[in-house]
Amino acid sequence: MNQKGQVLVIAIVLMTIVLSASVVISSRFFKSLRVFTNSDNSSKAMYIAESLAERLLYKTDEELTGYVNNNNCLQNCYISFEDGSEAYANVSILGNSTDTYKFKCFKDNVVEVNLDGYPSSSYLDICWNEKSSITAMYIYDQGGNYKVSNYAYNAVASSYPSNFEVATPNYTYSNCFRITTESTPTLLRIKSLYEDASLNVIPNPASLLPIQGFSIVSNGRFLDSYKRLSVTKRSSIVSQDFDYVIYQKSEDTSLSK
Repeated sequence: MNQKGQVLVIAIVLMTIVLSASVVISSRFFKSLRVFTNSDNSSKAMYIAESLAERLLYKTDEELTGYVNNNNCLQNCYISFEDGSEAYANVSILGNSTDTYKFKCFKDNVVEVNLDGYPSSSYLDICWNEKSSITAMYIYDQGGNYKVSNYAYNAVASSYPSNFEVATPNYTYSNCFRITTESTPTLLRIKSLYEDASLNVIPNPASLLPIQGFSIVSNGRFLDSYKRLSVTKRSSIVSQDFDYVIYQKSEDTSLSK
């Protein structure tokens, strides 16, 4: 092969190498750009989903109940922007049924269960699987005077040093105890001790558990990116200081320990 032929071969090889390198670099660049674009689109989709969820959280319980009962949430649960992004939400009621009411109770925090309208001479079962100890305050109206019954239970396999009653397995749960509703039920305040607990309030199959709040599922879209956000709006909860007021002994009030 003469010198010109060798130069031509070398030039072709170099051009092939440069072209291959360019393709690899371009491929990585466009891949990174696509990832960045998708990430930005996803952020916008999440932002609009959050915007709609926040707007619904400011609605009153009466408004949200009306959306569900009248099946007209579509026009009230939708937002859109000029850039084409949009979001729609579904609202459902928590409670107002005989289904198990499930919620997370964090360590040393109080969760309230609304019993306004729940029948007297009925019952509620409180169940969980963790090793937490659970306390509950059943508040009821007796002839215009508010009173409280206290419950405190350890888990079956608990090793925590407390002189509580021991729960019993029931349904499919490791630990359960029963609250019997007397007089006019008003409120149930539940606290988890030592650990977080996933609690299950199981009403009497013949008794309707009152409304406990609302579940809001917001779906945001921007271009080809979609994001879903789930939030829960519960009824207002009185701070833990309320428990100390109830526990305070008194000779001149019916609401005392």
